[in-house]
Amino acid sequence: MTFRNRRIAAPALLLAALAGCDVVGGDIDNFQRDKLSQARTQWDGKNVASYSYILELECFCAPASELKPVLVTVQNGAAASLQYWNEDPAKRTPAPAATFGAYDTVEELFDVVEDAIERDADVLQVGYDPEFGFPQIINVDYQVGGSDQKLLFVSEFDSTPGA
Repeated sequence: MTFRNRRIAAPALLLAALAGCDVVGGDIDNFQRDKLSQARTQWDGKNVASYSYILELECFCAPASELKPVLVTVQNGAAASLQYWNEDPAKRTPAPAATFGAYDTVEELFDVVEDAIERDADVLQVGYDPEFGFPQIINVDYQVGGSDQKLLFVSEFDSTPGA
């Protein structure tokens, strides 16, 4: 699936990933904490220290020209590189850590979700990867009507990076 097609399909994918997430009469924060805990346990059980993924970020946190898909590479649990995605590795260029550094490991993606729960974000929707448990889609808006909404998409996860 190309990035253009993914952007068109993203809203539908988000809705599908979150379809069973309504909590009627329950505590949404506890629900989110439970889902986060289950996902972290699943991720930890996979014991993946080196991996890569493509991150797409939509927000008002950077100029639109910077918000292109980024290849994140993690080696032994630490971010090794952030590069704008291009199928030709020779054409990949560094992506700014100031924009993408807060999302350059799976642990940091989990931290985004945890922070949104703790700060009682007005909107928090998360879709977790069914195999590895990491957050694949995060939609967080700390205050509806403000300019702090972030939408993150994680795709092309590879637990054996090197491409």
